[in-house]
Amino acid sequence: MITLRFGQTEAGIDEQKGAVVSRFTFRQLLVLFPDGQLPTGGGMKRRGGIPLLFPCAGPLPADSRFPLPQHGFARDMAWQVIEKGEATVRLRLESDNQTLAMFPFAFALTLSLRLEEGLLRYDLEIENRSDQPMPTAPGLHPYIYIPAQNRANIITSVAEFDPAAYRDLETLSYAFHSPLTVHIPGHGEASMTASSQFKRLMIWSEPERDYICFEPWRGEVGSILSADGALVIPARSRESLALTISFKPEI
Repeated sequence: MITLRFGQTEAGIDEQKGAVVSRFTFRQLLVLFPDGQLPTGGGMKRRGGIPLLFPCAGPLPADSRFPLPQHGFARDMAWQVIEKGEATVRLRLESDNQTLAMFPFAFALTLSLRLEEGLLRYDLEIENRSDQPMPTAPGLHPYIYIPAQNRANIITSVAEFDPAAYRDLETLSYAFHSPLTVHIPGHGEASMTASSQFKRLMIWSEPERDYICFEPWRGEVGSILSADGALVIPARSRESLALTISFKPEI
């Protein structure tokens, strides 16, 4: 487990389990719900932090040309640490026989994380090492910490989203507009910006949990299979994506 620190800002990264940003705090206040195993109706499931959904977000049909698990494979694999500083880290994931069996493209992912005061910067470079165009539809899955008793009272910049009317386990899809703000009464305000490749915002949560997921995705479920929905990276080329999450305490 990697720990980053900048002043009163701290983050953890689990390089052995998907390079998930496992925790993010400012002035000892939770910004993200911490990564861990929780009981669900389907058994124990991993929840929390910021999982990377690659090469695609969401499930694909069983007969898809890509036999990928839901949300892809990057969040479950061990990453290599390339460089580490007090407040920065760079990690890499490269294609191997396991990934090629599901997704027949040679690739490298380079993830750079940097802390500033009250801020986490997340930069992802996708390199297509193949001799053919590589379709992707990545997403990020931030679990924003919101006490369960407060979830209906939050105020967001998503005009169409009514927290009080939200039904648990429902996935809502909206156009993503930066910055996204989430004001949590008695706690503070989280703000999220994402690069232009992320076109959709998915909102999702579970009953009685201290989080709501505000997830920048490339597109709707199945976008990797769509010529006009996928983020197609030309042969021997790179694409850079970015996410920033900041937090201002209320107390």
